[in-house]
Amino acid sequence: MNPDGHRPYPPEFPRRFLAPRYWGIWLGLGLHALSGLLPTVLRRGLGAWLGMQAYRRNAKRSGIARLNLAWCFNHWDEARREAVLRDSFRSLGAALADFGLFWWAGRRRFFSRIAIEGEQHLAKVLGEGGRAILVTVHSHGMDFGGIALSGRWPLVTYANRMRNPLIEWLMSHRRTRFGCLLYTREEGLRPVIREVKAGRVFFYPVDEDGHGGEAVFAPFFGVPKATLTAPFRLARLCQARLIPCTTWYRASDKRYVVQILPPLEGVPSGDYTADAERLNAAFEELVMLAPEQYMWGQRIFQTRPDGRRPY
Repeated sequence: MNPDGHRPYPPEFPRRFLAPRYWGIWLGLGLHALSGLLPTVLRRGLGAWLGMQAYRRNAKRSGIARLNLAWCFNHWDEARREAVLRDSFRSLGAALADFGLFWWAGRRRFFSRIAIEGEQHLAKVLGEGGRAILVTVHSHGMDFGGIALSGRWPLVTYANRMRNPLIEWLMSHRRTRFGCLLYTREEGLRPVIREVKAGRVFFYPVDEDGHGGEAVFAPFFGVPKATLTAPFRLARLCQARLIPCTTWYRASDKRYVVQILPPLEGVPSGDYTADAERLNAAFEELVMLAPEQYMWGQRIFQTRPDGRRPY
C-alpha cells in the first residue's frame, strides 16, 4: 500500500471466484481464449457477424449511435452514415473477438499484432525530462493500445467498476500484465498525480460527456460538446504535456495501430474553452483515421447548452 493509503488495482486472485456460481463464466472465458488461436480472418469474421446481430437487435444503442453520426456528419447523406453505423457494429464485434487473442497471447505474439506510430513525440517529451498525459478517445482498440504502451513506457490509468466481479478482476489483471498501474475512479486523482510526478505516463480516456464534472462547451465535429476540464487542470498541476492518441485496426497488415500525435502546443493556456477546442480538434483528427472504429454508441452529447436531453 502507498503512503496515502491507495493501493493499485487489481487485488490478488480472490478464491471465491472458484465457487460453482462462476464455473459457467470460466467456461465462457476458456472458449474465448481458444478463439484467440483461430486465424485472424475467421476470428474477426465471427466477431463481425455477432456485431451485426447487435446492430439489428439493440435498437437503443444503434439509435444513440445513429443520432451522434447525424449530428457530427450532417454533410453526409443518410446512406453513408448508415454504412458507417453498420461497419461500427462489425468493428466492435471483431474487436471483442480480438480480446481472445490479446488477453491470452504471450508477449512476442501480442506485440507482433501492434504497431506504434508517432512514438517519437512521447519519447521526446520523456527524453527531455518532461511529464506526459496521453489523452485518448474511446476507440474499439483502446484497451489493446493501452496494454501495448505499458510494455514500452511506465503507465498509470483508471479502471471503471463492472457488474461482474470476475470479469472486472480479469480485465484489470490483463491490463496490468506489462507493468501498468491501475486505480479505480473512486480513488480520485491523488494517486494518479503522484505517479505522474514520479515519471509514469497517464493513459487518460477523456472524450466522454462532461456531465457531473467541471466542463466547458467546445465543438466536436461542429456540435457543442461538454468537454471535461480535468486534463487541463491535471496538466498544469503535474506540469505535464497533453499528447493525443488513439488505437485503430489496420486491415492491410492485420494489426492494431497506436497513433500518437504531437503534444498540444500552448495547452494548458489558462483558457479552458480554448484548450477544449484544441483537444477536440485533435480528437476529430484521430477519429477520422477510422470513423467506424469510434464508439458512437456513447452518449457523447448528453449535456446540451439548452438543458434538453437528446437520448
